[in-house]
Amino acid sequence: MTLNEYNEYVEYDSTGLSAGDVTPLELTRLARQPHDEVNSRINAINEFYDDTENRC
Repeated sequence: MTLNEYNEYVEYDSTGLSAGDVTPLELTRLARQPHDEVNSRINAINEFYDDTENRC
């Protein structure tokens, strides 16, 4: 994920994201990447279901 993609992602709420040309899988990956990058350091997210991407 580029910084530009993440900055654009965090500017929208769920309604705004659903109005764009983005798939559920892309949104899932955008949410998952920051989690994977920081959670080992801050231990703030209890779980992220491993099969989430398969359900999109």
